[in-house]
Amino acid sequence: MKVLVGIPTLDMVDPTFFLHTTAFCCRLVKDGLDVLVHTPNRAAIDRARQMCVEMAIACEADRLIFIDDDTLMPLGAFDPLEAMLQRSEKVISASGVSFQRGFPYMPMIYRFKDFDWDNIKMNDIPNQIIPPFPKEPFQVSANGMGISMLKVSLLKEIEGDCFGRESTGTEDFYFYRKVHDAGFEAWADSSLVGVHLGDRIQITPDNAGTYRQMETSTYASQLAKEDEQKFIGSEHSNWDDGEARGWTKHCPNESGGRSKVSHIEMQHKEPDYGSRIERKLQESEAIAK
Repeated sequence: MKVLVGIPTLDMVDPTFFLHTTAFCCRLVKDGLDVLVHTPNRAAIDRARQMCVEMAIACEADRLIFIDDDTLMPLGAFDPLEAMLQRSEKVISASGVSFQRGFPYMPMIYRFKDFDWDNIKMNDIPNQIIPPFPKEPFQVSANGMGISMLKVSLLKEIEGDCFGRESTGTEDFYFYRKVHDAGFEAWADSSLVGVHLGDRIQITPDNAGTYRQMETSTYASQLAKEDEQKFIGSEHSNWDDGEARGWTKHCPNESGGRSKVSHIEMQHKEPDYGSRIERKLQESEAIAK
């Protein structure tokens, strides 16, 4: 079997990535695979991925493995990925699981209700599948492609470029929408964990929750500032999600006129930003089930 390892690269790649990925490729060779490596450099990510697809087709490769230059592929990932591709003739993509390398450190794996791509929001957090993950491989609507393997024979059947961008959507959502429209499937295996190399930290399922909690307070502060600006510019002093306080504001009085009310006189409940974030996570869990 011929395999093309596609690695879109930018500058300042962590040396850990090169050491780890070399070991991964060497293992493929040791297992008897014909391995080629393609590293498009300093190209937009959608273009870099499309270049890898075109190279895989030109080289008559059977599989295209994507490894992002900030992600460590599990060394033994090939066999589990291949097993998912062999589940049926419709499976075009197999992937492990990796988490975002920045706040809120959520898993980059998505499953829409009934796998319906219509009437969805690209960045709607409830579409994300969050732990606990299924123990067995499971079908997904989309996933981050940092540790994924594609069936080249089916890539040839995708109309037009496999990768591109539409509006605010990322190149992987662009690809998986085309996968859906072509009648193909994407699968993931949560036992394959990719380490996302962040700034000074490495994000894994074991520590993602800790970092999420650490930065929630920072995120809440940002929300508070946004709400403060909304309140200062509003026509009313009361609104559903609570309001910040500590300034002077002209507010409606009981007689229908307007009176100047200081922050000492204003008694408003503090907004619960932690609960707002928690509600989003609960919505995610409900959809994942």
